Amino acid sequence: MVAIFARRIVSRQPCTINGNGGKVRDFVYAGDVAQANLRALERGSGIYNIASGVPTDINTVFRELKAASPGYDLAPVYGPDRPGEVWESCLDAGQAAQALGWTPAVSLRDGLARTLAYFQDRPAT
Repeated sequence: MVAIFARRIVSRQPCTINGNGGKVRDFVYAGDVAQANLRALERGSGIYNIASGVPTDINTVFRELKAASPGYDLAPVYGPDRPGEVWESCLDAGQAAQALGWTPAVSLRDGLARTLAYFQDRPAT
């Protein structure tokens, strides 16, 4: 969803949010996930949740991406809910912190801004 929104914002198209935007997810910046994987290769021997532990709704993600894109002034388009979609998903990364010494380093705001910049630097294919 973040990549879809980022690409649409970069191309100045509206973003569609399924439902009312209140569904909650646990977002982690891709660079932080890569670091967790490197640590798991070096010293891991288990299964770990790689997560921020911070519940964030879809409306907040849209607002943060919009704020990071000056000149983008489109409101989201709200579509129907997707049947069977989970309303809330947030994980505990305590075992990753203990076993791998890993916690996410990039905030939601910074991670979304970095992701948007990534898409701004690459034309749509």
